[in-house]
Amino acid sequence: METTTWTIHTSLIGGCIIGISLLLMIVFNGKIAGTSGVLGGLLMPNNDSPWKMTYIGGMIFGGLVWRLILEVVPASFFDAIWMKKDEILPLKASDTPLSASVMLVAGILVGFGTRYGSGCTSGHGLCGLARFSPRSFLAVTMFFGTGIIVASAMSKALW
Repeated sequence: METTTWTIHTSLIGGCIIGISLLLMIVFNGKIAGTSGVLGGLLMPNNDSPWKMTYIGGMIFGGLVWRLILEVVPASFFDAIWMKKDEILPLKASDTPLSASVMLVAGILVGFGTRYGSGCTSGHGLCGLARFSPRSFLAVTMFFGTGIIVASAMSKALW
């Protein structure tokens, strides 16, 4: 991936938007934005479900809108402004060497891990670290350490 000075700006802007969103969530809702906890809470509906549906629905809708923007707007527009379309969406599902069954097993393991670890990277990494939680620091260290080891092993196995 080619790094440009715009990457720094877009990363900074994106980080600020995420940080402000998390702050607003805590201030106005009194809840942390741990996505696995929110999604898990939807599986057991209660009086607290409407905001959770809005939260998850907004994530899905935002992703779909962004995908539509990338499909409709010519890549040259984005190239001229701040990014390259091919660097964001370089692969199609058919291009990946992993089968659907491998992805299903991986998804189940991730779901189990987030329940067992009492949260995911959004809960521990964004909200927990911002609150200086030692448990979140340990969890994030394990998430990223394991990710680095697995990614390194998989890249050697696939190539």
